[in-house]
Amino acid sequence: MIKEYVFSILILLILILVEAVTTNLIIKGLAFILVVFFLYKINIKIKKNKDILDNLPSGIVAYDVKNNGEKGEDYKIKYYNKVAFSEDEKTQGILGKKLIDIRPNIDGSQIIKGFKKVWDSGETLFVEATKYEDEKYDNWYENYVAKLDNGDIISIFNDVTKYKKIESKIKESELKFRHYFEEVPNGIFIADNNGMFVEVNNKTSEITGYSKDELLKMNLFNLILDEEQQKSKNLYSNVVKSGRGEGIISFIKKGKEKRICYIKSIKLSKYEMVGIVEDITEKEINKKKIEYLSFHDTLTGLYNRRFFQEEMNRLDINKNYPLTIVMADLNGLKLINDAFGHLTGDQFIIKAADIIKKYFRQEDIVCRWGGDEFVIILPNTKEEEAEKIVDRINCEILKQDKLNGVLSISFGWAEKENKDQKLEKIFIMAEEYMYKKKMNDSNSLRGENIKTIISTLYEKSPREKEHSERVRDLATKLAIKFNMSKSEIESISAMSLLHDIGKIIIPHSILEKPGKLTDDEWTEMKKHPEIGYRIIGSSHEMGKLTKGILHHHERYDGKGYPDGIKGNEIPIESRIISLADCYDAMTEERPYKKSLTKVQAIKEIEVNAGKQFDPVLAKVFIEKVLGTVQ
Repeated sequence: MIKEYVFSILILLILILVEAVTTNLIIKGLAFILVVFFLYKINIKIKKNKDILDNLPSGIVAYDVKNNGEKGEDYKIKYYNKVAFSEDEKTQGILGKKLIDIRPNIDGSQIIKGFKKVWDSGETLFVEATKYEDEKYDNWYENYVAKLDNGDIISIFNDVTKYKKIESKIKESELKFRHYFEEVPNGIFIADNNGMFVEVNNKTSEITGYSKDELLKMNLFNLILDEEQQKSKNLYSNVVKSGRGEGIISFIKKGKEKRICYIKSIKLSKYEMVGIVEDITEKEINKKKIEYLSFHDTLTGLYNRRFFQEEMNRLDINKNYPLTIVMADLNGLKLINDAFGHLTGDQFIIKAADIIKKYFRQEDIVCRWGGDEFVIILPNTKEEEAEKIVDRINCEILKQDKLNGVLSISFGWAEKENKDQKLEKIFIMAEEYMYKKKMNDSNSLRGENIKTIISTLYEKSPREKEHSERVRDLATKLAIKFNMSKSEIESISAMSLLHDIGKIIIPHSILEKPGKLTDDEWTEMKKHPEIGYRIIGSSHEMGKLTKGILHHHERYDGKGYPDGIKGNEIPIESRIISLADCYDAMTEERPYKKSLTKVQAIKEIEVNAGKQFDPVLAKVFIEKVLGTVQ
């Protein structure tokens, strides 16, 4: 463009010279016309080019350079287009000034270094987007700096602030996305249509056990269990075709650990999809536990009553007839609970459940009906077959260890032959039959269990055996001397031998403690009369002994336990046992106290007659029983 101007001006000068020196009017006139024409043409070109430059979106500034000084003194503005400077700046007068004169707060040294590099090398320099910051300007510019043939430096620059802000927002969005991508509680992955991982977040790495680098070299299907490959491929194919899909998939976590995940997938593009992964292993385990607990008994693992009631309706169909219901009930469980505690009772229930389950088929429904009762549904089974199974179970029970009581189960059964019979009625028939058998089984069992309890107590504390036998002897003698009937004497003899049977529940550490009992230990010890009462009361044959056992620690003045009754309200059997029991306790050697002599013990009884002891019985005991005891 500059060369074109120089050429036009050169022609113009020649024409002016020709017009000036020629005398030929025609030539002079023609030269004058050409001069006017060239002046007009040059003016039009200048105006046209100026309009073009002024309307360019880029700023253009040309600098006049003389000596390329280091301080930029030589870089003075020679030309600028309309968008290069603001209107305020233009009012300062721009031509002939340095850029730092117009914008004193920008980094002029850096600009001059760029100009100098271009001026020295002659190569065009592109300066990436730079932010110029001062009180007035907060803009980003990118620059092209070039050297013209005449030695001028020209700067063509674009204000890219808008784009930088958009870029900044994009980066901010990317950072937010990356933050959300990494911090969400679920795994997120991007995979291609073949299942190759393209991107994964930290949670995906945590769930799978593989690092990000490992996953990005793997295929999603490498993680899936063999038996679920087809299921997962169908899910993936559905996402590719329809754009979305979800399902529960099991996979192997690094280290061979099986995990269960819920995956929801959405198609991102023609070639990629995003998957959201939630590890629901614990949820599924808990769900199965809840399902299990809702239909199973927690103690025995058998089906529970709720399940049984649902199964009754399901199994009550023609193809299952004949259908037999078997009822079973543990005998003497209350006695075992009273004597040895509920933990021992639970062991009896578990043992019974194990034996019962062992002898029934897989298709039979074995349930714990509640407490100590069980019920079994046997499809396609006649009564005779059920009876044979019960006989085998009873044989197994007889082989069981009799430690802490005898395991005994009463059974009853009834058969439904056709759909006309009501299953509820069959259930009631089986239950009634079971209770009839239980009446016979329980009575004999209680005696056996009480013997076991006594033996267990004496094994736990041999001193209790010796004490009980001495109390029996003394109480029997007192009953004889008090002229009681033979049957009364026999009852008192039995009561006094069993008076401390309730101590079976007392921990060995308390029974055999060498020192004085603490308040808590004494509270525990005071429970034994009531426990003994319940144990003995469970036996029909021994029920008449209970009153003497329950009240043998009552006092004549009403300050005893467990009921605080007094005087003749206390059964005479208990008053007799109390005297014998206390005398033996006073004269028996204990690690934590010195025993009393016979004389000292008699003195204590005399002092406490009418307070702790029945005064009439105390007098007979001292004079007629202890008088004969050496």
